[in-house]
Amino acid sequence: MKLKHETSDPSNTNKNSKIFSLLSLIAMSAHILYMIFFFSCKINFMGFVNIFSVAFYIFGFFYLRRGGSIYRFMIMTMFEVYIHAILATLFTGWAYGFQLIVICLIPVPYMLTLKRDKMVYLYSAMNITSFAVLRIVSCNVGVILTDVRIKSDPSILYIYNSISSFLIIIFITSYFKISNQKLNKKLHEQNLELKRVASVDALTGLYNRYAMNEFIEQIEKKGEEYCVAIMDIDFFKKVNDTYGHSAGDMVLVEVAKILQSCVPENGFVCRWGGEEMLMLFPKLSLKDGIGMVEKTRKQIERTNFLWKDKHFSVTATFGVCYTKGGESLDKTIKKADDSLYKGKDSGRNCVVGAA
Repeated sequence: MKLKHETSDPSNTNKNSKIFSLLSLIAMSAHILYMIFFFSCKINFMGFVNIFSVAFYIFGFFYLRRGGSIYRFMIMTMFEVYIHAILATLFTGWAYGFQLIVICLIPVPYMLTLKRDKMVYLYSAMNITSFAVLRIVSCNVGVILTDVRIKSDPSILYIYNSISSFLIIIFITSYFKISNQKLNKKLHEQNLELKRVASVDALTGLYNRYAMNEFIEQIEKKGEEYCVAIMDIDFFKKVNDTYGHSAGDMVLVEVAKILQSCVPENGFVCRWGGEEMLMLFPKLSLKDGIGMVEKTRKQIERTNFLWKDKHFSVTATFGVCYTKGGESLDKTIKKADDSLYKGKDSGRNCVVGAA
């Protein structure tokens, strides 16, 4: 089991282990002071309890440094502190402030992934009930489990226990906040990656049809002019039949690279479907769009493809559509598609534009 917000990243896990192993040393030091206090007051039972606690935190330090489960250590620590606080209150009374530690433990289970969510609330209820019972037993009934009269001023230890309780709460809330921030950052990065994967064609690395539709819709909402060019590789089936589908994939990848290199910085290229690809030129006139697409067509025509020691070339036909904005996406794409088919009917390897 892991902490609720602990990631599977080994570096984060190692860092968390170092933090909690350091806290184990701090807790050990605190219990050494408690041990000295109880033995000096001749409350030997609590002195031996603290010897056990010191040994527990020494074990915890080495356990965590060797990659032990932080979750298991936190569960054991939670009950060690809980039992220690109750016993110390019963042996010293309300004035020394050990009962405060019972309350500050309430947030701890919310950091953990318990097998059942009800356990979190059960533990919280147990702490609150224990606090109330300790108050009644110590103050109203006046039960103290020792005949030894403690001569030291209770206010010093009360302040010490109060500060310890505040520090525990500060650590828990800080750790919880930082862990949440890390988790949210990781989720944000994962969402961006998922969005990128959902928007990209796996073979060519170009945007896919879904992503291009979004880009066009955004431009149309702004009312900007733009050009759309749909490209189809001429006789692409012949490439697959002659050299195999792997060669066809290679051609698609290389053509995609050519299109990407020819599109301006504010433009987009996507794989529209099969061997069809679509280019988007925001804020570009029909004349300039046709000129840019013509350069792209010539570059494809000049490219020499090599597959298993065999050289070949391909050509492409382009249909270009210009719009001032405000037209529907389907209407814009249909114009470009109609121009593409006019180019195919005209002998292919050409650029046909339409306003």
